[in-house]
Amino acid sequence: MTVAWSPFPWRGPYAESGPVVLHAQPCATPDRDDQVPTQFHGRRQILRPYGADRRIAYDHCRFVEPDDDLSATIAELLDVEDIVFIHARNVLSGCYSFTVQRIELATASA
Repeated sequence: MTVAWSPFPWRGPYAESGPVVLHAQPCATPDRDDQVPTQFHGRRQILRPYGADRRIAYDHCRFVEPDDDLSATIAELLDVEDIVFIHARNVLSGCYSFTVQRIELATASA
């Protein structure tokens, strides 16, 4: 089943809704939260990065082909200081696939 859904927790011009596919049966999930779900490796994806200003960082959008290293491309984008999170979407239909979010680790002071 396909439904409209917005992965954004706010409203605004860049917080679009789009199609997502709901599966009748549970899908495989990664063993850890810091891994890209395996079903997305080997697929054409567009990685759409966003800044803290909640705008698409168009200069950093990337198309990932089936033979590309999806995890490495995500890591490269997260190395860009202004990028806070990335949405992965299907290239042809625009379906939302998943979100990768930068996590800032707090440092303890002695």
